[in-house]
Amino acid sequence: ETVDDPVMGGTSHSSKLVGPDRLTWTGEVETVSFLDAPGFCNLQTVGLQDFSALADTIGISFLVDASKSDWLHPMGLQIETGYRRFGIAVVYSAPSVQKPIDEDSDIVELYAAWEDFTASVYGQDVEAPALDATELAKTNMVGMTTYLSHQTGPFHVELLSVIGRKSR
Repeated sequence: ETVDDPVMGGTSHSSKLVGPDRLTWTGEVETVSFLDAPGFCNLQTVGLQDFSALADTIGISFLVDASKSDWLHPMGLQIETGYRRFGIAVVYSAPSVQKPIDEDSDIVELYAAWEDFTASVYGQDVEAPALDATELAKTNMVGMTTYLSHQTGPFHVELLSVIGRKSR
């Protein structure tokens, strides 16, 4: 599902289209006038899902077709584990590192190691459990966000797959 900046008068917007071999996510991040700062758009899994297999990984990768994509850099990667702070779900996020799969391919990997993720509530850092195997086994949402780019503008992402990385 897509989640766009619904607070403080945000007007950023995005949509997704699921095709046979990819998910296309497009939108535009606009300035939130009240804050005079960029809004954000998120693409995330719907509802509570079981991503407990991430407990055996060192990070997460989103594979995208770079020849058909134009995104705000760096794209952020995010997860939720069900941990709550102040009664609100904590989001763990990290800026992705872009790496080509190989020099003959248009597919790039947007990767983040668990050690690079920080916990936040409404964009404010909070204390939360470390993303060790025990906490990762509770993962119930994965997603991407434009928030960490701190930029406005249009974006287009052709997402091919999401994988947990067991090694680098």
